[in-house]
Amino acid sequence: MRGFTKFHISPYCRAPQRSRGKASGIMQTVLCFFMSDPVPPVPTGSVPPLPAEPDWEEEWELALERPPLSGRAQPHHHDPQSRRKLIHRLARIEGHVRGIRSMIEQDQPCPDVLLQIAAVKGALDRVARLILDDHIRHCIRHAIESGNIEVELEELQRALDRYIS
Repeated sequence: MRGFTKFHISPYCRAPQRSRGKASGIMQTVLCFFMSDPVPPVPTGSVPPLPAEPDWEEEWELALERPPLSGRAQPHHHDPQSRRKLIHRLARIEGHVRGIRSMIEQDQPCPDVLLQIAAVKGALDRVARLILDDHIRHCIRHAIESGNIEVELEELQRALDRYIS
């Protein structure tokens, strides 16, 4: 075929394996790609340096200076029990992220690190769902009672657009 090069296929790719689902099939495809030899070795010294790591403190300060998404002067008030749950979950996620950092520092296998990153992403998604649930139960209900539902729904839509994209 024109435009395609021949690959040396790793024996791993030819070995029949039981599939445990879509994820294991994807993992086998990824491993086949990386265990094959489609790319010639890069000459020494020609690899560009990694970009400098951003200054996270500066990024955080800029984020704090931005006006809130909602444009509100006062914060939302939420149920103390919901707030405790969120803080507890975020503390666990924070510990999990520290664990990932130590895995990288200890040169743990990449698939193990990626698995833990996926777990953190899932945990953050669950936190976002709890926040959304709390927002609907309290803030939207309060907006309906006060007759301010249009503004609250527009605000919710903007927040969801940012979260999803």
